[in-house]
Amino acid sequence: MLGYDPSYFGGDWFSAISDCMCFPRWHGTDKEGELFKKYHDKLNQYALFDTPETAREFLEYYLSFDWTEHVGEYVITEVRLVKGNA
Repeated sequence: MLGYDPSYFGGDWFSAISDCMCFPRWHGTDKEGELFKKYHDKLNQYALFDTPETAREFLEYYLSFDWTEHVGEYVITEVRLVKGNA
């Protein structure tokens, strides 16, 4: 298990973590880099949260801004690495 990501799947995959802390492509966040610092410091080595509770707390904070993505229905996604047979 790698961690948890608030995301949605609906015609596309969207990650709230990616949107504001990894690759903010469609908008800027804050120029000082402080707005999401509390949550950025909680990301693990895979840029995911270690617990679903932290992911939910982050999502609530993320959605409190009017510039964030409100289109899809978010779920807390458990992200796993599965080694397949090649």
